Amino acid sequence: MDDTITSRISQAHENLTAGLDELRRRETRFVGAWAPIRGLGNPWIRFGLAALVGYRLGRPRCNHDVPVSARGETLTHAIVRAGAIVIAQAVVRRAVGALVDES
Repeated sequence: MDDTITSRISQAHENLTAGLDELRRRETRFVGAWAPIRGLGNPWIRFGLAALVGYRLGRPRCNHDVPVSARGETLTHAIVRAGAIVIAQAVVRRAVGALVDES
């Protein structure tokens, strides 16, 4: 009887080890596939993306008959606006984090 219990425990241990190995393999594969998204954690990359998106969204359709200064938003203005957005996001994130920590 003791032998069957020991064999069942060892079988359960082997099954658990195999399952954990499979989970680790899947985790490694998932992390490898999503690694480029981790780069978005860098604030400079987010700032650059925000500047690019802000510039493209804030820029009107290009009319080559009108001088650049009369076309609307410049690249500098888009970068300043993107910086303000990033700063506002950081302030809101810290405020929400402080509220959550207090709760």
